[in-house]
Amino acid sequence: MDEVTIKKPAKRLEKKVPETLQEQLLQVVDDSLTEVLGSDATQITYRLFEQKHNLKPKDIPNNLERFQYMLREVFGTGALLIEKKIMENIYTQMRGANKKISIKYYDEVQFNLSNYINDIKTVAAPKSRLAA
Repeated sequence: MDEVTIKKPAKRLEKKVPETLQEQLLQVVDDSLTEVLGSDATQITYRLFEQKHNLKPKDIPNNLERFQYMLREVFGTGALLIEKKIMENIYTQMRGANKKISIKYYDEVQFNLSNYINDIKTVAAPKSRLAA
């Protein structure tokens, strides 16, 4: 197994009002990871993804399949809990922002985070805001 050097955790993603759909998705991912893992473990996870797989946090929304693969590689079946939390949080924000959006969240045994987010991108892209 490759050795990963973990220095001090990077600063948590800056809390600002996300303007683009990509920023909103990144904020939801960050909030969800922090909710499930805690702040320090989230930063270590980001560092691991960047060092081992060359995936920076800002690139996650454009590399969903890779992100999902890495979650499963690092956390095994525990990744499903993280993916579920991300989907729940996206759904909550979308419902709060626009009651007319027809994306549904189902707590099913079989689900796919990257497909779910891609569906949301398709529906929400013209609006460009998940929540106000």
